[in-house]
Amino acid sequence: MASLPVNDSLKNETALLPEQIWSTTNHIVYAILLITWLPSFVMLVLMVCLFDRVTTFTESTKYILFMNLMTSDTLYVLLSGVLMIIRLERVSLIRVLCCILINLSTTFQINSTLTITAMALERYLAICQPLRYNQLAHRQSGLQVVAGVCILSLSAPTIRFLLCVASGPLFMTEHQLICEINQLDADMPYGEVAVVIRDVFMYMVFAFAVLSVAISYAMTARAAKKASEKHSSFSKARKTIVLHGIQLGLCLLPVALPMFYKSAELLHLNAGATLIVRVAFCLVLHVIPRFMSPFLYGSRDEEIVKHVRKLLGIHSKRVMP
Repeated sequence: MASLPVNDSLKNETALLPEQIWSTTNHIVYAILLITWLPSFVMLVLMVCLFDRVTTFTESTKYILFMNLMTSDTLYVLLSGVLMIIRLERVSLIRVLCCILINLSTTFQINSTLTITAMALERYLAICQPLRYNQLAHRQSGLQVVAGVCILSLSAPTIRFLLCVASGPLFMTEHQLICEINQLDADMPYGEVAVVIRDVFMYMVFAFAVLSVAISYAMTARAAKKASEKHSSFSKARKTIVLHGIQLGLCLLPVALPMFYKSAELLHLNAGATLIVRVAFCLVLHVIPRFMSPFLYGSRDEEIVKHVRKLLGIHSKRVMP
């Protein structure tokens, strides 16, 4: 399949956009990325310190899954930002490097989705099946779940990478392209197969995740009605699963990205303005939601808040609601 000329493609995107506006757009994007990168990195460092100091976290399936979610989301935010900067700075890459970056991004996206699903199921077992939970929820089982999630997350991206390898020379410096997933697929002879694999796998994962979270919530709500003496614990569990549903919704937002791109095309904007709109959608649907996800969960967990306060030397007599 013929590849698109790198320089011509970039010129078409920016030829009708004044350089001053283009520069301002870049600065705004960089500011937003910095605002998301720094807190994500600081939160990840804090959690690593807590895992090193607090035995409860390293022995709990709940917190092992949360640590995996935070790591995956942080790396996804960083990598999405890097790909966006490459796009804005009009940097062209050789095929193998672009393929690695995009497949890593897909891996982290799937990893977060499956981890949120596992966290919702873990809460269901903790509240509705306490005897089984005590037998199943320990350090080894938590690490096994994380390992399984990582293997599943790597499956489709690995196949896509092998298709990229089969598409011809990977290290030809004369053959460079814009590092965007659609451009990469268009550049590969097996691009159509790669698109089918990506779409089928992603939709299957998301369907499984949505169904699992919905069933977990329904079963917890049903059990709550049968155990009025433990209403408060069941109510808290339901709220936690709802929170997992919100986190899952944030993970699902990138699926709607092509629809938003199509909507932007209906406005008949010039090429440069269209690129700005695409970058804005990418920030709103990719970077910012995944930045928010760990904070939504971490700020609500009493144990995490308590130990973070101790770690930072913050003492408060206020009782967590």
